[in-house]
Amino acid sequence: MSYEEELFSKDEATELDMEDRLPPGDYSMTIVKAEVRTKDDKKWLSLGFQINDGAMAGRTKYFSFFLKNGHPNPNVCSIHARIRRSLDSALCLDKMTLENIIGRQLVAKIKHSEKNGTTYENVEQFLPAR
Repeated sequence: MSYEEELFSKDEATELDMEDRLPPGDYSMTIVKAEVRTKDDKKWLSLGFQINDGAMAGRTKYFSFFLKNGHPNPNVCSIHARIRRSLDSALCLDKMTLENIIGRQLVAKIKHSEKNGTTYENVEQFLPAR
């Protein structure tokens, strides 16, 4: 069997990817994984969230946020700094560490954005758990 026979077509892959995305809205989530990752000159925080409610309850979604000066584009850093501030505010922590955010609950406001014909699932901001 060749790899071509095993691969999804572009349309099938796009359809499966869209089914895995959260529709825009607010989602109660619990942080289940946190790590700082680096590659080349980029550095980011990778967080795994378990969805607490709705049709995707129990599933884990991953979102990444560039750290200070973690991306060469200052606009990207600015957007990610705003999201990071909302994360700090939602968790109500004096000092956030990778260890003390595991198990913390919050609400993630999810939005979709489009660039060059591709739709992306993004966190717009974090809010305190309800």
